[in-house]
Amino acid sequence: MVNVERLGVMSQGFDGSVGWRKAPAGAMHRLRGSELAEAQRDCDLYAPLRLNLNYTHLKVLGRVKIGYRQAYLLEAKPAVGQPDKFYFELESGNLIRWDGVRSDWRGRGRWKFTLMIGATLTELRCRSE
Repeated sequence: MVNVERLGVMSQGFDGSVGWRKAPAGAMHRLRGSELAEAQRDCDLYAPLRLNLNYTHLKVLGRVKIGYRQAYLLEAKPAVGQPDKFYFELESGNLIRWDGVRSDWRGRGRWKFTLMIGATLTELRCRSE
């Protein structure tokens, strides 16, 4: 559940085979196609550890700098939907950033997200596309 400021609460669910979403001012609708595939990938709490199960093609794009840390950039393409990018710190091997694109809560557009992961900070930034 996400509280969208000035609009209300958006909720989404997935039971392992069926997905659904309720927009703040709308009716519940069943997820299909890429929306269902996104919900299935996103419900896996261990997704960054099981990339080979959630994505059909993985490619190392090289080394990048994230803040003060060096990281390997990995592009992960799912069977359906947009690719995600994972950044793994060179020194520790830990996931430190995850970028992706998902269907918006209205089912009409896309939004980009960046999840920053650190020892004391987890931050989620989103913007509509």
